[in-house]
Amino acid sequence: MKCAYLLLEMIWSIGVSTNCIWSHAVSISTISARNTFMKKCARRRRVYDKERKKNLVMENVPNIKNGSGIYLKNRLLVSRRG
Repeated sequence: MKCAYLLLEMIWSIGVSTNCIWSHAVSISTISARNTFMKKCARRRRVYDKERKKNLVMENVPNIKNGSGIYLKNRLLVSRRG
C-alpha cells in the first residue's frame, strides 16, 4: 500500500514538474517571439523615421533664411560626390 502511494506521489510530482517546465517553456517561447516581433517593428519604425526625417528636411529646406537651401544642399551633395 505504501509502495503504491509512493509511486503515485512520484508520478504526481513528475507530472507537476513537467507541467511547470512545459508552462515555463511556453512562456519563454512567447517572450522570445514577442522580442523578435518587437525588434522587427523597431527596425521598421527606425527606417520609417529615417525616411520621414529625410522628407521633413527636404520640406524644411526652403525655409532657410536665404531661400536657396535646396540649391546649396544639391551643390554640396554634387561637390561631395565629385
